[in-house]
Parts: sequence; C-alpha cells; structure tokens
Amino acid sequence: MAIAVLIVDLLLRASIIERKVAIQWGKSVCHAGPDPIERQEQTSGSSDIESDAESSSLRARSSLPLDSNSEAVPVTWSAHGTSRPEAWLMRNFQSVVVIFRSRGLMAAVSGIFIQSIILTSFDGVLGLFVKESFGFDSTGVGLVFLAISVPALLSTLVGTLADRYGPRRVALSGYATAALGLALLTLITHKSKPQIVGLNVLLGLTGVGLNLILTPLSAEMLLEADRLEEDHPEAFGSAGSYARVYSLLCVAYGIGTAAGPALSGFLYERTTWAATTLTLALISLLGSVPVFLYTVNRQQGAITLPEGE
Repeated sequence: MAIAVLIVDLLLRASIIERKVAIQWGKSVCHAGPDPIERQEQTSGSSDIESDAESSSLRARSSLPLDSNSEAVPVTWSAHGTSRPEAWLMRNFQSVVVIFRSRGLMAAVSGIFIQSIILTSFDGVLGLFVKESFGFDSTGVGLVFLAISVPALLSTLVGTLADRYGPRRVALSGYATAALGLALLTLITHKSKPQIVGLNVLLGLTGVGLNLILTPLSAEMLLEADRLEEDHPEAFGSAGSYARVYSLLCVAYGIGTAAGPALSGFLYERTTWAATTLTLALISLLGSVPVFLYTVNRQQGAITLPEGE
C-alpha cells in the first residue's frame, strides 16, 4: 500500500503544470501569430541587428590588449562591476543565484529544516524512553507516537489561520508552542498515571506547534517564489520557479529527517531525557530567529471571499 502511494505521488509530481506555463499555453491558443509580411520584416530587421552586433564585436576584439603570445585576452566584467566568477554564475545559474539571495526564502527553508529536526528527533529517543520509564511494549510505544502525529489533522485549520493572520505570525506561534511543550517534557521522569497522561498531552502540544510551523512556511516559500518570478522574470523564463523552490523544501526536510534522530540519540545516550528535550526546546527558539527577521507578514495578501459566497 505504501509503495502504491509513493508511485501515485511520483506520477502526480511529474504531471504538474505550473501556472505561468498554463497561462502561456492559453495565450498561444487564443492569439494567432503574425502574418507572413510581418514575420519577413521582423526577420530582416533581426538580421540587420545581428550584422551590426557582429561588426561591433569584431571592432571590440581588435581593440583588446594582447598578451605575450599576441592573442586577444578579453576581460569579462558584468554591468554592475562584479568579478568574473560572479558574472559567470549569474550568466549560467541565474535562477539559482536569485533563489539563494532571497533572505525570506532561505529563512523559510531554515525554519522547515528546524521543524523536521525536532519532529524526527522523537524517532530516536521516544520509544526507548517510554520503554525504560513506563515499561511499554511495542503497541504502547506506537500509541504514544499518535499523540504527536494526530495534530497533523489540523493542517487545514492552520492554513486558514495563515491566510488570515499571515504565515509569519502563525509560524512564530508554532515555534513558541513547540518550545513550551518540549521544555515541559523535562518534568516527565517516572512511571505513574499522571505522568503518562502528561506525556501524551505535552507530545500533543508539541505536535500542534510543529504543524503551526510547517504549513505556513511551506506556503511562504511558494509566495516568495511568485515574488521572485515577478522581480526577475528573465531568470526563470516560462518554466517558473515552483519546482526549484519545492526542491529546496524537500532537501531541507530530508536533511532534517536524517539529522534529527542522530542528534537526539547522541544526546540521550550521553545525557538524560530532560537534557535532550531541553536542547530541542532551545533549537526551536533559535529556529524562530531567521523567520522573525526575514519573513514578511503577508496578511494583506490573504484571500477573501466576496459576501454571499
């Protein structure tokens, strides 16, 4: 069943058509091309321009300085006076440079990276902790994981809050909620019914906080992708930027998924449960700093339905 779901997911990803590509297809269907006379005039005009460009390039080559072997050595500078490596990057990987220069996008990527670290950290230590502290078997351990997983069902509500109040506010509240739940987990120390109930409640609180982070920042990445396409249309062309931006989300989440259990396992083996959860709480607070500094509050761009609908 899981393999079938993955296959369907891959097929859906491969069949995605980005919005700008679809719009261009619609324009090509609705609008006819220029008539033959206009095409002939455009062709002749472009040939004249190309000939002028070739003659100017020849004159430029003749004026270049010569080295000891009497060969022309061009000195490449960009229009803004950048160095040759920077000009080469902008010429060959302009879209990548534009994406990585976006502070808002990089802040969202780092925020999702921190969220994945915290979420997957429980995979390495929670099962061991409840087995050692409460004597749970495999079924009991699996039921404990439900407490942190069930809040994912509230993602639709979280998305509604992000549309209304802005992704930045919702994500920051998620970091604070997750840090609070992780810090209070240090109080779970021994086997008793109140401690078991408290563990599940705090895991649920942490899960709510983590979902308040993931959904708004994922939307923020796509909104930032739209802004980059508007500001730098020459960098992305007709292909758009959604695929590149989404790949960053996958990379950040994948690296966090690998780093989370390794970090928590290392801490739990050498310290205690309290030290491990407290460290994760501090990581949650530190992860909120880039989001607070560089993420734009987009409440003004929220979608509103007209009255009567």
